[in-house]
Amino acid sequence: MRYMDDFIILTTSRWQLRRAVKKLNQFFEKFSFTQHPDKTFIGKIAKGFDWLGFWFNQNGCVSISPRALANHVTKLHRLYEQVRKMPAKLQALRMVSYIKRYLLYHSILQDMSF
Repeated sequence: MRYMDDFIILTTSRWQLRRAVKKLNQFFEKFSFTQHPDKTFIGKIAKGFDWLGFWFNQNGCVSISPRALANHVTKLHRLYEQVRKMPAKLQALRMVSYIKRYLLYHSILQDMSF
């Protein structure tokens, strides 16, 4: 499956995976794309993996990924620093607005079938 520039390849055997990765690497090479080493995972699904901000394992999509949650907390801290000198009511509006958008985004993505 592909979403924008994120790919996920699931196979039932190691040989199928090797063929698929080889074809993908040939595609990348042909168009001068590079893989980000920190964002590339090849392994068993049982270990779990982060894709599009969600955590997947052999049971499918099971939660928001730890990385996505950490990014969310970091953004909340930054937003708080930006609004902390504003009147309390305006602070609350900005913070609640961000949190609502974050929750809406994740609820929409969770409703999509992967």
